[in-house]
Amino acid sequence: MGSVKNHLTKSLKDRVEDYLRFKPQTRGSDRLLIASIWEQESWGATKNELLESLVDGTLSNPESIRRQRQLLQKEYPELRGTNQAHRKADEQEIREMVRA
Repeated sequence: MGSVKNHLTKSLKDRVEDYLRFKPQTRGSDRLLIASIWEQESWGATKNELLESLVDGTLSNPESIRRQRQLLQKEYPELRGTNQAHRKADEQEIREMVRA
């Protein structure tokens, strides 16, 4: 994933894609993905400094992280989590139940 300073030069989309590719557990958890990116962005910060960064907006917007994940998973199906397959199967089962 590169150095800690990488987040200064890589776009958010690139960083989200790196996590989805190299840390597969982030594929099915926006919370873990957001926490991982914020950890990278605030490396070495104290808890208070982290909270200040969150308040003053120097950490990536969580909605932007979620949206980038969504767009990347739509474009690259291999980056989807295992939950997606289960949801698709459940969707079909529910549709059949509603039709009955």
